[in-house]
Amino acid sequence: MGKKDPSEYYLKAQSLYKASQFKKAGKYFSQAAEEFERVGDMESAIDSYLHGAQSHAKKEIYIKSSELLRLAGHLSIIHDQFSKAHQIFQKALEVASKIDKIRERQAYQLLFSIFSFFCYFLEGADDKGIHGIKKVKKFLDESFFKNHFLTRVVKDFLLFFKNRNMNYVAKIEEELMSNDLLEGELKLIKTALNIAKINLFMKSELHLDKRLYTTNDLIKLTVTLDLSIIQELSGNSNQDFQIKTFKITRININLTDNFTTTEKPALPIILDLNRETLISYVIKPHFQVEEPKIGPITFYCILNDTFAFTHDTEVIKPNLISPPPTLHAETKNLRPPLTDKSFPLQITVENMSEGDAHDLNLTVLLPDQLKLIRGTLEKKVYSLNSYEKITWELQLKPIEAGDYQLELQLKYKDGDGNIIENLEQFPISVKM
Repeated sequence: MGKKDPSEYYLKAQSLYKASQFKKAGKYFSQAAEEFERVGDMESAIDSYLHGAQSHAKKEIYIKSSELLRLAGHLSIIHDQFSKAHQIFQKALEVASKIDKIRERQAYQLLFSIFSFFCYFLEGADDKGIHGIKKVKKFLDESFFKNHFLTRVVKDFLLFFKNRNMNYVAKIEEELMSNDLLEGELKLIKTALNIAKINLFMKSELHLDKRLYTTNDLIKLTVTLDLSIIQELSGNSNQDFQIKTFKITRININLTDNFTTTEKPALPIILDLNRETLISYVIKPHFQVEEPKIGPITFYCILNDTFAFTHDTEVIKPNLISPPPTLHAETKNLRPPLTDKSFPLQITVENMSEGDAHDLNLTVLLPDQLKLIRGTLEKKVYSLNSYEKITWELQLKPIEAGDYQLELQLKYKDGDGNIIENLEQFPISVKM
């Protein structure tokens, strides 16, 4: 068949398909795809390859069907339709599993499972991709799977992602240069590598506005994102990779139970590649825990409105202390103090602060001229919470008239276990 208008091949293929002449239809769809590709009509070329694959599958010619699906996936990636390519590779896995010849079946199954893995990675779902490879592995010869260059590529890719070692990238690039892949397939793997580099080497730092906080304070947290690695990748003329947009569409901040966020950034966040991006939070501590933590913070990122990945920050541990409690004591004579007559004295201790006081020991020291008739001079209280108070009475009897001082010793602990001691003095005037 000579070169002519690709639409003629396509219409002929459709006619043959309707007449159930599937093998011939597949041949004409394939020819139409090649001609559409030659004239630069990639959408029609992809469509033709897919129809060709469907035609051959109708005749159970699964090898040819797999071949055309591979070409459709390749062209989809060239045309930056990564999601469509992924759908094609998933369909191709199903078709390849039906190939009779063991060698060809295993080759296509491995090929499509690994291309699917990289598509999953670009969607931020690499765990699904790994699961897919493991699922296919069960049906492959162990030696074939282990020694295939694409298996090594995936292994080195995962090791690079785990260890941040660029030596693995060099090994991957060497493998790709030494083996035959279609242009779109190379672009898929190289794009995944670039996204991995951006994720691993973009810098994120957490900064707090103070070194020490009490549970009454607000914590101002700033996250700094340094995107210079993206500029380097995007500006490298040797890379077939350009970053047009970078968005953060969702954020998950991990906090210990004593923290809540009171202010957080509006979403989505459009990042400027030419400067650092600052993202601010205000966090309220409510109570003390043994090891307060903020982070990691997970950013859900979208590049070029197509590629998805998550980036996790470090964990930061604020130095958090309880606010120191402040106790206020006062006394009140419930009857005027007179010589040789007993009178009731009321003592009140109130916590006038936000901090709780624990293990209180209260001791009343009387002058020699006042005798205790009833009540206790020592009082122990397990805790006195914020703005709580305790009151008790002593029955005292003055021996002689005069101006005296009653002392109250207060000893207690703050929320961090620090001991606080105070001595309060109160005048008492005894009349005849």
